[in-house]
Amino acid sequence: MRKIAVKVIFLTLFLILSSCQVNNPTIQPPDYPPPPSSIPTLYPMIPTEEESLVISEIPTPAGENFAVVTGYLKVRKNGQEQPVEEGSILYLTEVLFYEGTPAAAGFDRLSPLRTTTDKNGRFVFNLVPLNTYTLILDRVVNAYLLKYPNSDLEIIMEVNTSKIFDLGTLVYENLP
Repeated sequence: MRKIAVKVIFLTLFLILSSCQVNNPTIQPPDYPPPPSSIPTLYPMIPTEEESLVISEIPTPAGENFAVVTGYLKVRKNGQEQPVEEGSILYLTEVLFYEGTPAAAGFDRLSPLRTTTDKNGRFVFNLVPLNTYTLILDRVVNAYLLKYPNSDLEIIMEVNTSKIFDLGTLVYENLP
């Protein structure tokens, strides 16, 4: 009986002590949280009106192993062509082949082959290694492999020489 009473006392004491919490306030450094501009993000920030950028020059390829890919991305609204939202995120993703046929796109949001559109819907990918690519529109929540407008064919481009690849103006009836 005495052993049981000692066990009950120890168990009670253990439960009481384990439920006690030491109240230590968390000390934050004086610069916490950091200013918004210093918070790293995978997504480019949408420029303000003062920072609005218009791509006026297309760079020349930076050597024999690199190309430049450019074009305009637009949507038709009320019968009028309008540029997509400024800052729309685009990626070039490597096409993966199976037995010589395009089988998949290797999309990775950490890819250095990403860019944003300007206020006219223009995009430019610079320093593109020679390879076969497809074009991805990233809407943050979802990403979409773009097809040629009014077609079921995916945009697949073989970037095999050091030159400027101009996709022209891609006008869609709607985009996600």
